[in-house]
Amino acid sequence: MKTENIKIADNFVDMIKTLSDDVKLDIIAKIKASLVTTKKKQADDSWKDLFGAFKSNQSAEEIINKIQSSRYTNRQIEDI
Repeated sequence: MKTENIKIADNFVDMIKTLSDDVKLDIIAKIKASLVTTKKKQADDSWKDLFGAFKSNQSAEEIINKIQSSRYTNRQIEDI
């Protein structure tokens, strides 16, 4: 953990020392719930970044045709 995170955690613990046990348990439950939802979101979308996936309304054939039609050549073939 980074030093700033440790200081923040220590400050947070100092703040909740005086709270009742019920309030502390409620805080723990809310922190746990936030971790569970955060992990699910990261796990669902992380693989998309690895493969360069993109969304398109065009079919694969339309994309292929568009790429092929945009190709051009300016070669001039000379007779030997």
